[in-house]
Amino acid sequence: MAQYDKLADLYAAMSERLRPYRTHVERHNFWKITGTVEGLTALDMACGDGVYSRALAERGAKVIGIDQSAEMIRIAKGIEDEQNLGIRYQVQDAAELESIGQFDLVTAIYLLQYAPTREALESMCRALRANLKEGGRLVTLVFNPHMDPARADMAKYGMTVKLPENKRDGAPIWVEVLLDPPAGFTVYHWSQEAYEQALEDAGFTNLTWHEYEVSPEGLAERPPGYWDDYITNPHVVYVTCDT
Repeated sequence: MAQYDKLADLYAAMSERLRPYRTHVERHNFWKITGTVEGLTALDMACGDGVYSRALAERGAKVIGIDQSAEMIRIAKGIEDEQNLGIRYQVQDAAELESIGQFDLVTAIYLLQYAPTREALESMCRALRANLKEGGRLVTLVFNPHMDPARADMAKYGMTVKLPENKRDGAPIWVEVLLDPPAGFTVYHWSQEAYEQALEDAGFTNLTWHEYEVSPEGLAERPPGYWDDYITNPHVVYVTCDT
């Protein structure tokens, strides 16, 4: 994920371009799935500029944010200096992370799809499990292994997705955010079976794949049917697991 060092200065613009989707689909469903976090300890893996770390802290969790990108952590720390939410940040490769604590909740939003090999995917899953206490919970957002390439036009939502012709495990996927000029990055395809096997081998149980809904505000903001193409063929989906 070192590619994000180069994209760090564009990250705010990318987030703003995707704001309707991220607000009314991604984050709405994150909170629907995650529920109350007040009083919990949380580890936010692949935290980026800390957007979910801050959201968790604002709702009462004690948070540590981890990201491989030194530039993203620099931005996150700068925001923390201004807001003083009590979040700790550190630069760390998720695939190499050992246990730094036993957390109630681990979040991994846009992490596992950056694994270029099965070994890296398995290492990331082991790191997630190693940092959860017994009875803890993982909330992760992964690339949709069942995305239909014939309906992969996400332009009206601010992005394009170029799926590989051969959807083998580990095949690269190009995602481009429609800025001027566009800014893109590479993630990797993993089948549902590959994700589930890696998570189960790491010690997770009760794996659940979640369907999306759009927030009431998002439905009100847009014409009827606007969100249908995304909801029926999303590029990423939430998975939760227990320990």
